[in-house]
Amino acid sequence: MKNEMGEASHRTPFLWRYPRKFEPRTIYEPKVQVSSIDIYATLAELIEYDLNCNEAPDSRSLVSYLETGEASNELKKKPIMTHA
Repeated sequence: MKNEMGEASHRTPFLWRYPRKFEPRTIYEPKVQVSSIDIYATLAELIEYDLNCNEAPDSRSLVSYLETGEASNELKKKPIMTHA
């Protein structure tokens, strides 16, 4: 149906390239959902910037996930909020 999580554009590949920090690889874990909102916390961690409580409150850093390929408990359990 329209506006459900399985609809096109809700589940699209997330590509990240930063060869100085992350080795090239493919991480495929369909149970771990990431969002474009997670870019904020990821970039903040990479530049060592502490986000204030009102700066991207729904964002989660993907740095450890991109480094190790293992999702943290936060990534596994914190749901992504969508609006339909």
